[in-house]
Amino acid sequence: MINRLNIPAGIVLFLGSAIPVLALAESPPPPPVASEQVAVPVAPPPPPPRAVPGGITPHVWQHALAAWQDVKAEGKTSRSLVTVIDYSRPATEKRLWVVDLATDSVVAERVGIIRTVVLTEAATSVAIIAILAAPLPVAMLLLVPLGVALNGTSSVLYATVADLVTAERRSRAYGLYYTLTIAASAVGPTVYGVVGDAVGAAATLSLIAVVVLTTIPLCLLLRAAVAAPARG
Repeated sequence: MINRLNIPAGIVLFLGSAIPVLALAESPPPPPVASEQVAVPVAPPPPPPRAVPGGITPHVWQHALAAWQDVKAEGKTSRSLVTVIDYSRPATEKRLWVVDLATDSVVAERVGIIRTVVLTEAATSVAIIAILAAPLPVAMLLLVPLGVALNGTSSVLYATVADLVTAERRSRAYGLYYTLTIAASAVGPTVYGVVGDAVGAAATLSLIAVVVLTTIPLCLLLRAAVAAPARG
C-alpha cells in the first residue's frame, strides 16, 4: 500500500522538477553582454640614434647629447647649438666641436672657419653700434645676440688652433694662445677704462666696435693657412 502511494508521488515530484528545467532549456539564451574594450596606450617608437658628427668620440657625444636634452626638457634652452669639448683627448689632438643639432653637423665644417669668424665678428660690431643707438629696453634685448656672437667667435677660434699647427706643437700653440688671450682680457678693461674716462662710454664702445672689425682682414690673411694642412 505504501509502495503504491509512493510511485505517484515520485512521478509528481519528478514532473515538478523537470518542468522548470525544460522551460529553461526552451527559453532563448540571454543576449551577450558587450565587454568594455580598454585602450592600451602604445609607446611611440624610440627616435633613431643620432649620427656622431665630426669625428667626436661616440660616448662623449652621447653624454653631451643627453646633457643637452636634459637642459632642453627643463626649458632652459631652445638653441640647437652644442659645444663639445673632449678632455679625454690630449691637447695635441682636435677636441672641440660646435655642433648644430638641426643638421647633426659641425658648424665650422659646414659654414667654414674663416666665414664663421667673419660673420660672428661682424655681428658683434653691429650689435655694439645698435646698442648705442637703441633705447634701453631694446638695448637689453640686443645683449642676447651680442653674447651669442662673442661666444661663437671664441668657440671657433679654440678649434682653429689645432688646424694651424701640427700635432707635435699644439701643446705649445694652445699655451701661447691662452696666455695672449688672457693677458689681453686683463689689460683690455684697464685700457678701455682710461679711454672711457677721457672720451666717454659711447665713444669707447664705438672704438671697440671698430677694433673688432680689424679681425676680419686678419682672418682673410689666414684663409690660405687654414685651407692648407698644418705645417708649423
